Amino acid sequence: MEQVYNTCNGYVWAHWQWAGDFPSRHPGTNVKVSVGIFSPDSSGPNQWTNDVPTSVKDVNSPGVPIHSANPDDWEAVATVNNCAPFAYGTLHWYGGADWRGPEVGYC
Repeated sequence: MEQVYNTCNGYVWAHWQWAGDFPSRHPGTNVKVSVGIFSPDSSGPNQWTNDVPTSVKDVNSPGVPIHSANPDDWEAVATVNNCAPFAYGTLHWYGGADWRGPEVGYC
């Protein structure tokens, strides 16, 4: 679980990648991931990509402009089979610090 930032357009998004051979060991299963980017200080919508199967190795959420939160702090989050939260990236403040994380959820 990681957060990706595009310095050209100021957008941030969440990125998930299935580890190693997990997808090939679980083909056709009902294991699905949802990934999102959110800010505890955003007044706008958080962005999610929902229920993506293991056949998709790399999963990205839609992006959001970092300045749509005040302060500009964002965190990437993943749920697996609707178990939330499954994994967090860092809560990163774009003023120059990580405020917490990364963490594994309680599922």
